[in-house]
Amino acid sequence: PGVPDRNHEHEQRYITVTILLLTTLFCICNSCLSIWFILFYSSVTGSKFLTASIGNTAVKLIYTTTFTTLPLLNSVLSPIILVTRSTSLKAGVTAIIRSSGWTPLQSTLPPPEEDHYQL
Repeated sequence: PGVPDRNHEHEQRYITVTILLLTTLFCICNSCLSIWFILFYSSVTGSKFLTASIGNTAVKLIYTTTFTTLPLLNSVLSPIILVTRSTSLKAGVTAIIRSSGWTPLQSTLPPPEEDHYQL
């Protein structure tokens, strides 16, 4: 009693870092979308200025990147962060990969360890 449990503190820190990573990823991927709306679609002048200064093709490229690529990137990276941060998920994915017969990862992945950090 009165003595903080170091394992519990470590687990809390681990979960906090995972949540921070996921939140940062979400904010980065979705802030670009908001900035695009605010700067260039809030007024017709901003949209015309952008098209005139960098060209229609570049505007379409920026539009495609902000509205499709960044949200997809968020959707791809979020599960990767969760899997790499959780020992049990990592062991499960490793087992699925190994059972599928995909051999290059068999020699590089460490054996599954006991899960101390469940998300």
